[in-house]
Amino acid sequence: KAPVAMSLLEGPDFIIRLANEKQLEIWQKEIQEVINKPCFEALPDVRGLGFEEMLAGVYTNGQTYEGKELPVTRLINNI
Repeated sequence: KAPVAMSLLEGPDFIIRLANEKQLEIWQKEIQEVINKPCFEALPDVRGLGFEEMLAGVYTNGQTYEGKELPVTRLINNI
């Protein structure tokens, strides 16, 4: 068990292949809600926050991205 949130995204559609318990807790999702689904389909509330561009840059250019304590605003339980 890893003490940090981790997930593995694959391909240009960023298919969620793995997500550990900590990651699912942050996402407030069950594994069956996200596994083998495109990231922004499984997590629609993170669309438009800049992650699409960041992930596309990593995928297409192989550029490394490192972020520490980046603020993210999400709607929890549609509130």
